[in-house]
Amino acid sequence: MGAFRKLLSAAFRPRPAGGPYVKDSMTILVTGGLGFIGTNFVLGHLASGGDRVVDLDLATYAGNPANLAHLPPESHLLVRGDVCDRELVEGILREHRPRAIVHLAAESHVDRSISGPAAFVQTNVVGTFTLLEAARAHWETLTGAGRDGFRLIYVSTDEVYGSLEPDDPPFTELSTCAPNSPYSASKAAGDHLARAYFRTYGFPAVTTHCSNNYGPYQFPEKLIPLMTINALAGKPLPVYGDGRQIRDWIHVEDHARALSLVLDKGVPGETYNIGGRSERANIEVLTSICGILDAEAPREGGAGHLELAVHVADRPGHDRRYAIDSTKIESELGFMPEYSFPDGLEATVCWYRANARWVESVTSGEYREWMKRHYGMDGWDSPPEGLPGGTLAARRGPGLRRTAGLAPRRWRSDMRIPWRRPWYGVPDRWPRIMKRPEERRIGALAAVGQTRAGSRPDTDRKSARHGPEVGQPRARKAASHGPEGG
Repeated sequence: MGAFRKLLSAAFRPRPAGGPYVKDSMTILVTGGLGFIGTNFVLGHLASGGDRVVDLDLATYAGNPANLAHLPPESHLLVRGDVCDRELVEGILREHRPRAIVHLAAESHVDRSISGPAAFVQTNVVGTFTLLEAARAHWETLTGAGRDGFRLIYVSTDEVYGSLEPDDPPFTELSTCAPNSPYSASKAAGDHLARAYFRTYGFPAVTTHCSNNYGPYQFPEKLIPLMTINALAGKPLPVYGDGRQIRDWIHVEDHARALSLVLDKGVPGETYNIGGRSERANIEVLTSICGILDAEAPREGGAGHLELAVHVADRPGHDRRYAIDSTKIESELGFMPEYSFPDGLEATVCWYRANARWVESVTSGEYREWMKRHYGMDGWDSPPEGLPGGTLAARRGPGLRRTAGLAPRRWRSDMRIPWRRPWYGVPDRWPRIMKRPEERRIGALAAVGQTRAGSRPDTDRKSARHGPEVGQPRARKAASHGPEGG
């Protein structure tokens, strides 16, 4: 306990309110670091030798503390709290004096914004305003290189641009803002605030708009993890409308690398679009997932996983197509995605199969209630007789068969998803802090010290320790994850 008390004492030692930064104590503040994009950004940032991370997160349904529990406290400090809490945010900035802020905390699921928009306005608009106000006050105390180098990266979404027709060119940074859902409208409000703070106060805010993300640690309310987990469980695969809605997909590790580039090289007041140049219709994505599972985890009796697909009533105001032109970030900052969509999707499906314990930990309680309310299906139970919009498979699409009520067997809450060791891409290069197979991640950003193939990983750090947590969550629910694919 003596060493732990010394660590806490060092972490909370008062620092001067202003002046230049101390080079050997560089820190960045990340909001929403326990969520999907936040987790992958923090892991990638630390794996590349980045600054210490102070992580402000309320740890709501989509924020999982276990994602980063293995990080040592000298690298990652978790502060449980609400981004809308001005006093808490100001205290963090005063205490840790970060050189930059990456703002990922957001409510991000469109379906939830339709059924409950108030939480989206509170977190995405009021929370962003609160953070900007506190950050501006902090920035104004800085001098010299500290003031010149400070940045706030506001992570937004391509959905603020609205919907494209089939033959329209992809969105650019100059495209008109035309959000069509409460979620995208709340994110657009944050865009406008960030721009206004730069134009009015000179505050060094930078905005990014990213296309649909996929990869490890994504909460299974989004398309790819939802379809993967349901297919493995023999449950219906709900497809909105005809399934021909088109999205541009980018692997979350590529998005995390792009954010690191913006953090290091981004120009204040600028906007950068981040895309994967991988447009796919939702039904194509589902077909690919089912093809992977047919090869890796065949259903009993030989039936294909795609036979579980069912068409349900379309989402109100569902945007037909998103596409991102990422020429600016590619030419100015040197960004280029490393994952092709087929390879990234296969790796992602394998990750969810391998991490059954993680899946089980997040698909309980609130998640089951949401699934029951929204899709009419109940967690791990057997398929229901109907879904919103009519009976199962009442509407067919190309390549889909009528599959009402079909499932190879009943799944109970005490049954596990089949586990099978996947291909991880970087064999025999796992740092010692990765203790259990289900904690391993596909790709190069598995943990602190993990590097891409061909590089020597750092294996000297100790394992499985939480950073110290300070603050208490408030009663009001706020999101802990950034804009995501789905």
